[in-house]
Amino acid sequence: MKKNIVCLCIFYLFSSTALQATDIEETKFYDLFSGTIHQRANQLFLKRCDLSQYEYPLHFNHTNDQAKIEHYLKQHPKFWVNIRGDVYEKQELYHLTIEEILDVHPNQSCHLLDLFEE
Repeated sequence: MKKNIVCLCIFYLFSSTALQATDIEETKFYDLFSGTIHQRANQLFLKRCDLSQYEYPLHFNHTNDQAKIEHYLKQHPKFWVNIRGDVYEKQELYHLTIEEILDVHPNQSCHLLDLFEE
C-alpha cells in the first residue's frame, strides 16, 4: 500500500512539472515600440522614437497589419505608430516582427529633431 502511495506521489510530481513546462514554452512576450515607418528597396523599416533611432526591418505576423501600414504610407507621407512586437537578430541586424498595431498618428512625427524643422 505504501509503495502505491509513493508511486502515485512521484507520478503526480512529474506529471505536474511536465504540464508547467509546456505552459512556459507556449507563453510569448512582446515589447512596445514607437517610431516612424518608411520604405527602402521594397522593405519596410521602423525608425525608433528614441535617442538611438535604430531602424528595424519589419516583418508581420498578420497580413492585414502590413496592408494597413502600406495604406498609410500612400496616404500620409509622415506618420508614427505604436506597435507591439518582438525583436530577433539575424546576420548581425535586429529585425522587428509586428504582432499588433496599437496606434497610428497621421501627419505627425515622434522624433525630436523633426520639431526643429517645423
